[in-house]
Amino acid sequence: MKEMKPVRYHIGDIPETSKQTAPGHDDRAVGVDDDCFMIPLVNIVMFFVWAFGRGNPNRANFCKALFLFTLLVRLSV
Repeated sequence: MKEMKPVRYHIGDIPETSKQTAPGHDDRAVGVDDDCFMIPLVNIVMFFVWAFGRGNPNRANFCKALFLFTLLVRLSV
């Protein structure tokens, strides 16, 4: 059986799949997020839509982190 060598990457040789980035959040998008989180019931629905939907990955990661933080706070009380 042929022995496989480990794959080593140099700083400039990062695979193309890991170079994909999403657009950042601008001030208007952050304001819309904040407004949606202030409206009762809408905040819960939009929270799960943004966390598990196919939208902006930055917003999805923020909502997933906020979900875990909220879960930890609720379980500790």
